[in-house]
Amino acid sequence: MNKKKMLRVISLVVVLSLTLTFTVFAAPGNKLPQGQEKKLARYNFNYNTSADYMKEKGIIKGYGNGDFGFNDFVKRGDITVMIVRAFNINTIINRYVENFEDVEYGSYYYDSIVAAKSYGIAKGNGKAFNPKKYVTIEEAILLIERSAAVANSNVTVEDVDLEDLYNERELKEYATRSDIANMLYYVLTGDEYDYDSKDDEDEDYKYDIDAVTFTIKENAAFEFDTDDVDKLIREIEKVSDKDFKYLNFTNLPLKTEGKLYFDYTSAKDFDSYVKSSTDYYETKDPSISDVTFVPKTDFSGTVSIKYTAYDDDENSYTGIIEIIVEEVDIDLGTIKYDIEENKILTFDSKIVNAFNDKTNNEEFDYVKFTLPTTGKLYYDYTSATKYDSSVNAKTEYYDDVDPKISDVTFVPKTDFSGTVSIKYTAYDEDGDSYKGVIEIVVEEDIVTLDTIEYETEENTSLKFDVDDFIDELDDETNNDLNYVKFILPLKSEGKLYYDYSSASSYKSVVTESSKYFVDSSKYLNKVSFVPYTNFDGVVYIDYIAYDEDGISYKGTIKINVED
Repeated sequence: MNKKKMLRVISLVVVLSLTLTFTVFAAPGNKLPQGQEKKLARYNFNYNTSADYMKEKGIIKGYGNGDFGFNDFVKRGDITVMIVRAFNINTIINRYVENFEDVEYGSYYYDSIVAAKSYGIAKGNGKAFNPKKYVTIEEAILLIERSAAVANSNVTVEDVDLEDLYNERELKEYATRSDIANMLYYVLTGDEYDYDSKDDEDEDYKYDIDAVTFTIKENAAFEFDTDDVDKLIREIEKVSDKDFKYLNFTNLPLKTEGKLYFDYTSAKDFDSYVKSSTDYYETKDPSISDVTFVPKTDFSGTVSIKYTAYDDDENSYTGIIEIIVEEVDIDLGTIKYDIEENKILTFDSKIVNAFNDKTNNEEFDYVKFTLPTTGKLYYDYTSATKYDSSVNAKTEYYDDVDPKISDVTFVPKTDFSGTVSIKYTAYDEDGDSYKGVIEIVVEEDIVTLDTIEYETEENTSLKFDVDDFIDELDDETNNDLNYVKFILPLKSEGKLYYDYSSASSYKSVVTESSKYFVDSSKYLNKVSFVPYTNFDGVVYIDYIAYDEDGISYKGTIKINVED
């Protein structure tokens, strides 16, 4: 859910609430939180889609004098009134429920708070709710999320994450009416906040500043660098004889287009979302050069971002930044197969299925393969001496006509084990191309040895006998054992130790990456199993044995721990 949008939606909701409580806010001695005066002076709230929605639904009613006070902070009693309206929570059946001791009977928010209490939305500290205390953004989110969980069936609630709209510092700040309005709008519609852009789309709309255009590739972020900022400011200063001071991004991108971030590294690592109320400067923080536009995944097209620039005399000028997001080849992802060593793989319908899933069922035409470096691709393969042809990187292979994809076979190199990646390009009937990868895991064909069996008593260690491992490999392969690697047992069953004497006397704990040799350190005959305290039952420990030629074999140790 778009954080900025949610915030503003919530703010609007708060406005409704505050409208009912105007006299409370204006009462002498009812001081605003520290810093509100500055915020009121700088915040530039535009009437927008979310505001209209809140007013139409009767969630926000203003102060009665045409003033909606979008910049005002919200009290806990007021936000409760707003969310009860927004989610159609029944207040009548709760009138005889015991309310919080500090909620005055007959107050305009009495019914809303007692209803919220009965539904588990308003919890306070158990006895008091502090309805006249200002609500933080974090508290507002909690109240809204609880309300959404118990919303009536006639209210559609979207699955959104309000907290994702704010950074950690902002969550502790007081929520404004615009914050509440945007959050509620987001929860009720699922639509991220955006200023009403109808006027901007009007052909008759005139900007003071010529449009500044930038171009990026699909799924690539655009960060304003020094040259980009210089380009922007040059256009701004063409219309003014004063120096540029700062700008506001007054029309943020639509949800379907992408987001603006401040100090962006990744989707999980950024300082904050860009806000229309924030002033962004050329050389001081917050700097325009720290603003990044991240297009929505797979979006392509032109994004128009309106801004208002100010000069040193606070004269304002409107302009627009256009970011052209160019379409690139669609990534079809990775198709995965598993085969055994020295076995072949004939392709199936996965390529066409991947194409259909990623391209909204564009008409598949053909595919071309990039040839692998390990192994070969053949067409109409039966054996190493019987096949139609080797696959050519220039040949087009089709779904249902010859040459068919289903007649293409991958043959790995003899005795090869590992992962082979084969790139391919699929084409639709319009000639548009899409990239994909086939990943084939060739699993080593490991001989399985017979199980080695031991017995020990509860709380008694067991040292392995190297001859048991030697004999198992010799019986199965007639080869000499070199070393063994162990797959560790569950902690609840016990541990493997090297050179163990007691719980306080051992050289090391056995690791899965360590090699334990027959004739050199670390010695296999110094490995011991120590059962977990008071454990009894059967423990299975897998291991891999390697002979003198480096060939590996799977084995299992069975240990019966007797009570």
